[in-house]
Amino acid sequence: MNSLRKPFNKTVLIKIGFLACWIPVLYFDSAYSNIDWGVWITFLLTSGLFVFQYKKATLRLRLLMIMIVPLSYAGELISTELLGLYAYRLGTVPIYIPIGHAVVYASAYEIFLESSIRHWVQKRRNAIMGIYALLFLMVLLVFEDTLSAIMGALLFWMLIKKRNHSIYLIIGWVVLYLEVSGTYLGNWAWERDHLAFHTTNPPLGSVMIYVGGDALLNKLLRIVLRIRRKKRRAL
Repeated sequence: MNSLRKPFNKTVLIKIGFLACWIPVLYFDSAYSNIDWGVWITFLLTSGLFVFQYKKATLRLRLLMIMIVPLSYAGELISTELLGLYAYRLGTVPIYIPIGHAVVYASAYEIFLESSIRHWVQKRRNAIMGIYALLFLMVLLVFEDTLSAIMGALLFWMLIKKRNHSIYLIIGWVVLYLEVSGTYLGNWAWERDHLAFHTTNPPLGSVMIYVGGDALLNKLLRIVLRIRRKKRRAL
């Protein structure tokens, strides 16, 4: 019992509870809202969450949050306009989505920064990966979700390749929560049949998009920090 209680202290529970904010925030731009300017209300609330996260973030996380905004917008355009994987309620990418990506990523990052959670996850890494494996197998066999099967294979390749990146396991649960919330509220919907793939709404494999984005972001961040160090040495 103590081993279960230990990682979930008051600070951790507050950070996890922070994720609950997304349901009322997304509601204003949802299919259930009758507010004409709902998208702008969601934008203002999302911006407020961004500022809140940014102020208490480490320098590294601040840089990542700034970089996520333009990169995620480009990724959204590719996913919706070019690939047609999913679509938003009003047809175009809402203004709050790129900022929202930064807040969601920061939320997962902040939870993982808690040493108690990090140690708890790392100690049970294989068990958590086993749960993920069962989920991916279930959606393939029960829902014939071939897209998630491919994305799941990529996810496990990343987890095996980067054994010290247990944060991906936290990101996965945070992304699933957000995807279920957004699709249930009707903010966006995934195409069930695309090219040779079939999927669900939302697909379990959507986790891989964030994991792949994290890998790209950290590579870009290392380049930025390397350039910054060289400039300092030159002065």
